[in-house]
Formats: sequence, C-alpha cells, structure tokens
Amino acid sequence: MSTNIKDYFLNLKSEIEKLYEIANRARGKGYDPSNAVEIPWATDVASRVEKLIGPQKVASRIRKLINNKLDHEKIAFKIAEEIALGEFGLETREQRADQAIRTALGILTEGITAAPIDGIANVEIKQNFDKTEYLAISFSGPIRSAGGTETALTILIGDIVRKILHLSKYKPTEREVERYLEEINLYKNIMSLQFPSKPDEIKYAATHIPIEITGEPTQKEEVTGHRDLPRIKTNRVRGGAVLVFNDGLLGKAHKLKRIILKSRIEGWEWINKLVSHKPKVKEREIDVKPKTKFLEDVIAGRPIFAYPSRKGGFRLRYGRSRNTGLAAVGLNPATMIIGTDSFIATGTQFITERPGKGSIVMPVDSIEGPLVKLKNGSIKRINSIEEANRFKSNVKEIISQGDCLIAFGEFLENDHVILPSADCEEWWGEELKSVTKKFPNLNSVSKMLNISSERLEKFIQNPLKNKPTQKEAIIISKNLDISLHPIYNYSWNDISKEEFIFLRNLLIESNSRSRPSSTILIQDYDEKAKILLEKIEIPHQIEDNKIIFSDNSLILEELLQLNNKSINIQLDLIDDDCLKIIESISNIKVKIKAPYYIGARMGRPEKSKERKMNPPVHGLFPIGRSGGTQRDLIKAAFSRKEPFVEVVTKKCSKCNEITYENLCPRCNVRTSKVMICSKCNIEIDDDMCKCCGAQAKFFSKKHINLNKLLSKKLKLLKVLAPEKVKCVIGLISRNKVPEMLEKGILRAKHNTFVFKDGTCRHDATDAPLTHFKPFEIGTSLEKLKELGYKKDYKGVELTSKNQIVELRVQDIVISYKSAEYLMKVSKFIDDLLEKIYNLPKFYNIKDIKGLLGHIVIGLAPHISAGIVGRIIGFTESNVLFAHPYWHAGKRRNCDSDEDAIILALDALINFSIDYLPATRGGVMDAPLILTLTINPDEIDDEVYNMEVVEKLPLLFYDSTINFPSPKDVRNIIDIVDKRRGSSLQYEGFKFSHDTTNINFGPKETKYKKLKSMKEKVEAQLDIAKKIRAVDVKDTAKRIIEKHFLRDIIGNLRAFANQSYRCPKCNKIYRRIPLSGHCNNKIKDNPCKGKLILTVTKGGIIKYLQIAIDIAKKYELDQYLKQRLELAEEYVDSIFESSKDKGRQTSIMHFTNL
Repeated sequence: MSTNIKDYFLNLKSEIEKLYEIANRARGKGYDPSNAVEIPWATDVASRVEKLIGPQKVASRIRKLINNKLDHEKIAFKIAEEIALGEFGLETREQRADQAIRTALGILTEGITAAPIDGIANVEIKQNFDKTEYLAISFSGPIRSAGGTETALTILIGDIVRKILHLSKYKPTEREVERYLEEINLYKNIMSLQFPSKPDEIKYAATHIPIEITGEPTQKEEVTGHRDLPRIKTNRVRGGAVLVFNDGLLGKAHKLKRIILKSRIEGWEWINKLVSHKPKVKEREIDVKPKTKFLEDVIAGRPIFAYPSRKGGFRLRYGRSRNTGLAAVGLNPATMIIGTDSFIATGTQFITERPGKGSIVMPVDSIEGPLVKLKNGSIKRINSIEEANRFKSNVKEIISQGDCLIAFGEFLENDHVILPSADCEEWWGEELKSVTKKFPNLNSVSKMLNISSERLEKFIQNPLKNKPTQKEAIIISKNLDISLHPIYNYSWNDISKEEFIFLRNLLIESNSRSRPSSTILIQDYDEKAKILLEKIEIPHQIEDNKIIFSDNSLILEELLQLNNKSINIQLDLIDDDCLKIIESISNIKVKIKAPYYIGARMGRPEKSKERKMNPPVHGLFPIGRSGGTQRDLIKAAFSRKEPFVEVVTKKCSKCNEITYENLCPRCNVRTSKVMICSKCNIEIDDDMCKCCGAQAKFFSKKHINLNKLLSKKLKLLKVLAPEKVKCVIGLISRNKVPEMLEKGILRAKHNTFVFKDGTCRHDATDAPLTHFKPFEIGTSLEKLKELGYKKDYKGVELTSKNQIVELRVQDIVISYKSAEYLMKVSKFIDDLLEKIYNLPKFYNIKDIKGLLGHIVIGLAPHISAGIVGRIIGFTESNVLFAHPYWHAGKRRNCDSDEDAIILALDALINFSIDYLPATRGGVMDAPLILTLTINPDEIDDEVYNMEVVEKLPLLFYDSTINFPSPKDVRNIIDIVDKRRGSSLQYEGFKFSHDTTNINFGPKETKYKKLKSMKEKVEAQLDIAKKIRAVDVKDTAKRIIEKHFLRDIIGNLRAFANQSYRCPKCNKIYRRIPLSGHCNNKIKDNPCKGKLILTVTKGGIIKYLQIAIDIAKKYELDQYLKQRLELAEEYVDSIFESSKDKGRQTSIMHFTNL
C-alpha cells in the first residue's frame, strides 16, 4: 500500500472518529433510546461477523484462519465445526448448531447481509419417523440477500454440523418430497425464480438432501395437494425454503460440486447426477444463436432497441471506459439521443441479449455512434453529441445502432464464450504496433511510408483519437500488409458477389463521366444501388438525384479498383466472400466490420430521489388516526384529540414517573424500560404475569395530549409550527419506542423525511467510476488538492481541470439532486445539535459545495452493514458514481441497483435499533455496523473480473475469432483479481476507452418525461418503426401480450377477490358488513365511514382501449384481437347492463338494505 493510500485511509478514520465523538456527546445527553452511538464500526470481516452475529471471541479465530491463507469457504466450514464442537461455549446442541450455521453464513456473505440474522428463522433438531434425530434449518424471505451460492453452501454447512453432532440424515416421506415439488411450482406462479428446475431434479434432490430445508410461510397462497403434513408447520408457501432449494441447491449445483471436491466433503456424491443433468455447452461459431430471453418481459413504454443478433443492432466492442465495467456498458451519446430516442439516459437499465442479464448505460463518445438515414435519403454516421442534437429531428431511419462497449470482465463473470471482436481502431493500432516492431525503428517505417514517425507513434499510442487520412490508411495497409483502418471499412460481407459486381460496374460506368475532383458519385439515382449501399452501410449524400461519396471516395476507388477497368470479375471464377474479392483486386486486407450484433431493450429508469416511507413521514412518533389521512401532527394537536396509542413504558429511577420518554419529564433523569402484563396492564418483574399467566411486554396503550406536547416542544425549539408535521399512526418496532417529537418538527421545517430507522436517506442508481476530470464533477483544483488529489492518473501535477484523475476507492460523486437534499439534511442536523443537544452546529453549509469532503454512509437494501464514503463532487446525471470497490463492498454491481447514502452524523445520532420493525426482515437496509475501510479481499468477487488495462493486447483480439472461453484468455489481461494483495490493489488502474465527459447524453430518460401510458407507448412504437433492427409489429404484439393483457386479467382476478376499504379510518374488510358501512370503533364510537372498492373499473380497463387501438393500427393477428374483444365484453358484463349502460353498480346494491 502506497503512502498516499495509507494517508487516505488514515484521514477517513480521523474524520469518522470526529463524527463518533460528536454523536456520542449528543447521545450522552440522554434524549435517545441509547446513551451511545448504536452503530459500531468494524475494520474487517472478522469484526463484522462477531459484532453482528457472534459468538464472542470468534473474530480472532477468523483472522488467524485468514492469515493461514484459507479461502472463505474453508474458513466458514472450520468455524462451523469449532462452534458445533462447543469451542465457543453454548450449552445445547441446537444452540451450537444455530450459531454455527449463522456464523458460517456470515463469513460467506462478508458479514454485511441480513441473511444470517433474518434469513435463518431457526435451527432445530427433529425426529425422523424411525426415531432417529436429524437437523432442520428453517429459512425466511431475507435469505434471498445471501445470493444463490451462499444459500446452497448453507445446506453444506448444515451437513457438516449434523455430522459433528452425530445426527442422522433427514429422511423425507414421499408426501414431503411431493410437497417440495408442489411448493416450488406454486411459487413460480406467484414470484420469480432464477433457475428453471425440472420435476425429476426436485424430487431427486429432495430424497437425497441430508438436512431438512424448511421455512416460515412468506406467501398467502397455500398448497392444495400435500397439506397438513406432521413435520411441516404450515400449508402456506415457504418462500425462503423454496429459494434455498431451487435457486441455491439446484441452481448452484455445479459450484457446490466444485467446492465439495476441493474441500473433500464426503456424502455428497449424489450431487453428481444433478450436475450431469446440466451439461455446459460451450458456444462455438455454429452454436452462437440469437438469444430471445431478454424479450420475454417487454414492458409498455420501454422500447426494444434491437432484436436478438439482428443486423443493425449494437455492434460488440470490447473494452472498459472509466465509467463502465461491473455490469455497466457504454454507448455513444449520439446513440443514446438518436438510436434510443433519449429513452436511454445515463444510468438507465439496459437489458441485453448477452453476455449477462442486465446493465446500465454510460456515455462513451470514443466508440462508434449510429448510422442513420436522413429524410432526404442521405446516409450519415453520427459520432458526436453536437451532430446528434443537430440531426435528430431529421432522422428517418436508424440503419445501425453503433457500438456497445462491453468489458472483457463481463464475459468472464458470466462465463460467456468470447465472440469475434468488431473491427475497431484499437485492434488496428495493436496490429500496427506489432508490425512496426519488426523494423529497426519507427523512422525506417516512416521513410518507407512517407508518413512522419510522430504521426505513426500517435496512431499506435492513441488510435481512438488519432486516425489516418484515406491516403494514409491505404498506404499503411498495402505496405505493411495489415487490414484497412476501421473507419474506412464497411459491411461488405453482407452482400453477395453478384451484388458486389453490380455495384462496382455501376460506379465504374458512372464515374467515367465528368465529376468533381475528390468525389465519387452515381450520376443517375439507382434504387437497387441505394439499397445495396445501405446494406453495406456506406455513408453518402443524396443531391440533385445523385448519390455522392465525398468523405470516402479514395477508399472506394482503391477497394473497388474503379480506375482499373481492365479487371474483369467473372462470377464463376471468384470466391463467394466479398472480403476476399476486395483483397484479390486491391491487395488491401479487409476485416468483417461487425461479426456479431447484440439485441437490447430498456429496463428500469435511472433514479436519484430522496427516500420516503409510504406514506412519507417526518417523525417516528405515534398519533393514531387523530391526524387524518395525512397523519398530520398539527391537525391532530389543534383538534385537541388525545390518541390512544401503544408506546414503550419507561420508569424514572428517581421519582418513579411512568413515561414513554427517554428522560423523565419531571426530574430530567434517564428512564429505563419496564415490563407490563399484556392483560392486567400492571408492572411485573418476570416474562410471565404471576396473576394471569399472560406474556409480559415493554409497552402499553397511553393517551397522549398532542396539543400540550406540541406547544411544549415548539417552545423548547424556539420555532414556529411547520405547516404540516407528518407522523405515524402507530409504531411497528418490538418495544414501540418513539422518536423525540422534536426531530419530526425539525425535519418538517427543513422538508426532509425519515426512514424506518430514524435516518434521512437519498437513493440513486449505482454507477461505476474509476477516473474523473475535475470539470466533470464541479470541484475546484484547490479543493481537490485539499482532499488529497495532487496528481493525475499518470503522476503529473494537477494543474488543469481537463486532466484525468484516479478516483480513490471510497470517494463518491453524487447527483445535484442528492446534494440539494443532503444540504437540507445537514441543516436539520445542525438545528438538532444546537436546539436539542445544546452543541455547536457541525455542517454550517451555505451551498452544495459545502458538502465536499463530508462523510456519508452507503447502504444497500439487502444488507445490514454500511460503508464509509466521502463526497468529492457532483454530477448532472441521476446516478451515484463511486469506485467499483465501493459498490462491491455493498455486494452490488451496476445493473440498475439503487442504493442509499446517509450523512454520517445523521446516522450516528439518529439511528436506533429500537425503531426497527419487529417483523421478519426488519434489520435489512439498516446500518447495524459500519465498514470503515475497504479490503479488496472482503468485497463481492464480481469486481475481481474487471479489467484495468490501458489496451487489450493483440493476442486477445486475434483469439476472439476462434470463440475462446474467457478463462482461456484471462491470463493475458490484467484484471483486479491479479492485483489483490499487491501494492497495486487500490490504485494504478487503467481504462481502454476514454470519454470526453461523463455527463454527456440525456440526463433523464424520456420514459419519465412522458406522463401518460398512451404517450409512452406511442413513443415506444415510433422509435421501433425507425429502427431497422426492430420488428415493430412483433413489438406491438409483445406489449399487449406481456403487459396489457396480463394487467387486465390480473386486475379482473383481483376484482373478483377484492376487499373493501373505509377511506375514513383505512380499515380493510374482506366482505361488506351487514350494516353497509364501517363498524370500526374509534374511542368506543363506530366510524360509520362509507366503504369503497379497492379495485375499480378504471383500474381494470386503463390499458384496454390502448391495446385495442394498437392491435388495430398494426394489424395484429385475429386471435389477439379476439382476446381483447372478449376482455372488453367481460368487463362490460360486470359493470354495465343494457338498461343502465355506463353507470357503475353501487356496493349498496348488493347489501339489500
């Protein structure tokens, strides 16, 4: 680790220590549930596991095993063994088994996910029907956060523990085996599963698993065939168990087998049959067929931009820009504007045909943009954002979408066969470099070519920016025997030899007449020639009924030998390959321009928005229903109602005052929780009431005088009452601990909102960034130097805003939207410190620039460990730019994941475990622990496959034509994995493709700008009509079948099973009471609110007319039209009668009252 990196981490630690000191001083005042900060920090995976999961003293043992160079799986297995053997205490076998499995899973998930805490409900020792004992692991929904491989390994760990405890294997009955099958199939119909399992695989695995995979009910749906089984406690679907069995055990069987063999674990030979069911077929040239899976879930309003492998789609280009990688791909901003009609903005999800499932798009203008046909018939390649904006209204068709830059690491991560590379400048540059090395020096090459050595050096060193003229390209190709430069190459392989000869003869004949110099033209417009030129993708202009070639005239003359009429190409004597014909007549090598195209469609829109609960609230304080539907404290207070709500019961140790506050309102002494009998409502000392035997709890129902309370708090804060202060109806935490009301008032004052854990958050789409230019992030050079950025990525002193600087691994660039919100939060925190805790303000921010250098906590929804980040700049895009390590530290990639950032001081002061929901999964998305510094060995391993090279080697490009496995070429490319443990694991990263500005391209997807679904779908189909790689009729059909019809049928089903709601008190009724109105009692008085439908006619038919119009406009098949007609008739039969057409039947019509 370099001195710069050491200083960087020391600075982060110093800043965090200051924040902890301030937060602990504030907490020490006694106003919060705890007198100290409730988020401990951790330095490594060992400390995270011990603090989050336990047992005590396990951290030192984990560190010792890590120092012995054991991998994570072996460490997890070893720790599980030792805990099961009782080396860490714990009395019973079940306790040891439970702790062993949780701790081992914690190690596998780096100690950051909620899976070991909430994903495992319990571990039991149960009996087989032959009276032998076996181990059962009960899973719940949050196990999903662990990932497929880790959940599969949980079963393996369970088996290791089982053997140590001398338990028998699980022996399922035939009905229990069938239950797995029924349950998995039922779950598939309700939710989605990643792995498409087969019945025989499910049954086979169910009969051989050594432990029982069971779980809590997670869905309301119940099995029908195999119910009331003695050893299964519920008839409802057990989602956690299904995920572990299907996506874990079955889906990751091949990985599991590899780990079993490596770790020499016995008794799992049966898994070989599961793996043999799934032979790994390597794609080769004849096997690489179009993949249609990405088109299976087309969503209305989100366009398809290219059908699978279709000509004119996205040309595959290998490489990584400073803003791509880790599931982020690059498109030319011109493609984003024209090729996708601005439906794709920076950060918009991009569902691709290959190599993986999804990604986000980043602007990279050093790759090829779209080829378009203008309204006058001219064909033009648009490569710049300026041209895109100038020509976008003049585009008639999109002939080709241009390049899609995909990192080699994406193919390695997805184990996808390497496809032949597109012909590109960087490949040509490497060829030139290789050939010139055969000469004594570059000067000798220069003399031979009559091209300066300086210019040749530029072609080699930076081929993306330095491109030869037509004349230079021809000279280099002919004299050095390398392929023609890619910018002068076209899709010659897409026409037949007959078409080639026709076009050549036409050009020879036409250009034998007088014409302007440096120009080739077809004198008399020829439709057949025009079609061929578009097929070959040769740019040209249409003027005065002429087809004109100006920017490529010399190339065409040379390739087609237009000035050499003596060459007579005879059909029966030539090769069918037009590339070979060109080489034979011109002595110039020409590559296939686009060997493969990639299909893609739009996924989720990008996001940058403050986190709000539903409905949004300012404070976690219960006010019952006295605040109306908006839960407004001000309204409730002025109504002078006293809500009767459940809150924690606390007692003052000095005066015995009973209160819900953390400080006694009488004597200002710290209060403590007391147990109350849930039936007698009296204070007790035990878990069970001795009088009635009822369960004790730490809360009870109390009347709260909101008017008096609000007046007191406003006086204390010395502020005017905000227009609205939105609170909660009731608390959902285990002990019903409320927040200080003052916090809600101050949040309302600053228009910030609270999340379930007491923090204010801002969510944004994750985006990778390894390097930046100061001007892109709006930070001055002086400020950057203050933050430690003194040199650019090549080691040159930082003197210009255009220099490229390598991003530190825990520094982030946030959106301006995020900055504006965090600035509001900072003002809230400053008010909090000053007005409540009687401490000096900390942030004192006047504008968003004041956020620079401040610490935030990053948090993903599926984890329970935050990660320290530092703000160093801002972006116009709706994303959160951060180093790939930082995202991987949250177990994230960048395929449209959305994560939160929290101002660190906000989290340290305001977060409390006592606020978290008591329901399963309540600890997810909560900063239970804080990772101080990133260790590359303890982050998600997907980032290890990311390449960090300046150029991909010639050997890689040449090998692509043979369809190698990515593992076969891994050794010739510098990837993150090779740097782990070295001095270069944190810095010295390179990228192969630069981009002028990471903020180029649309800032917000057109999908979000269009308000109605009708507008979105019309725009979706309009762009489909323009794109040659898209079948607009098929798109229209998919929109109806995959979205509209499903929605209509689903809503009809929901209507038939709907409940009824009282808009006055929000009580839900499965059936209408005989009284015909709400019978809910509020303070012993019946509500009597009018009941309304939860599913209305408008909700059912909202897409019906749009679907009918689309089917008619695009002349879709009769069967689809009839399905829509039947749906319309069915809706009419429900809501309308011939006598009373157009009027919806009242609910009261069915009550007979």
